[in-house]
Amino acid sequence: MEEIYKIIAATVGIFGIGKIIILIFSERRKKLYDEYKFAKEFLNDISSKVKMHSFAIEKGYKALAGSSRISADEVAYILTLKNPVDFLQDYVYSRIFLNHISRDSSNKVTFKKKYESEKTRKLFKIWYMAVYAITAYIAISPAVFAQALKLNQQEVLLYLLFSFPIFGFYAVYFINLLLKLKTAEDFVRNQKTSIETIIVPTEDENS
Repeated sequence: MEEIYKIIAATVGIFGIGKIIILIFSERRKKLYDEYKFAKEFLNDISSKVKMHSFAIEKGYKALAGSSRISADEVAYILTLKNPVDFLQDYVYSRIFLNHISRDSSNKVTFKKKYESEKTRKLFKIWYMAVYAITAYIAISPAVFAQALKLNQQEVLLYLLFSFPIFGFYAVYFINLLLKLKTAEDFVRNQKTSIETIIVPTEDENS
């Protein structure tokens, strides 16, 4: 009888987890549809002959990027690239390493001055990887050295409560910097414009 209860409980648990997974995918699908709908309407609006206020255009581009830190000029340029969805996500993610040259010059994305040199970027990547490895190792060190230090289970958990949150945070932070720098390199190397038109607020519209 006890085993039957366990089976029922396990079944209910499985259905509960399954329902949560379905809800997550449903929400994700709805979000993607909403983003598609907004993008379609906004791009149709700016491509039409109806004059839009620069405020609406700026807000629309920021909404497409999903970030208030990205300017309309930056988003408009990225929309001219092949595979703009991927490039826009990558640009938002790795922007701390990148600099957008305005359309008055070469109109492209380059590295910020600090990261222009390939040798410098390589040194940064080595530094990020080294700090990540050290901090990640320190984060789990109580468990690694438990036997050598003759720590009991409670002592290991106590030390982990200190080391894991602090050094684990820095490990995640530096591996994230490494991934952002690699993403930035891919962006700069692979950016290729298509025939799309750049539409951004002009100085006349803002005046």
